[in-house]
Amino acid sequence: MTRQYLGSHPVRDLYRDLARFDLSWVGSPPRRKRAEAAAPDLCGAQRPSQPAYGAFEDFASCAVQVPAGQPAK
Repeated sequence: MTRQYLGSHPVRDLYRDLARFDLSWVGSPPRRKRAEAAAPDLCGAQRPSQPAYGAFEDFASCAVQVPAGQPAK
């Protein structure tokens, strides 16, 4: 518990750069052995039979691409 409070928990090493909120995986994400149901992730992307842990298969698929000169909604 103390390690979590101090920000040195080993789970932090799984992510690219937590200080800049870059939550992409360092390398391949850990996979579940099997999924209970083939539900899409929170961004709507279809998940494989052995999905990554968490709510997203690939968080980058959630990024909204805004054309240059257009305001973000």
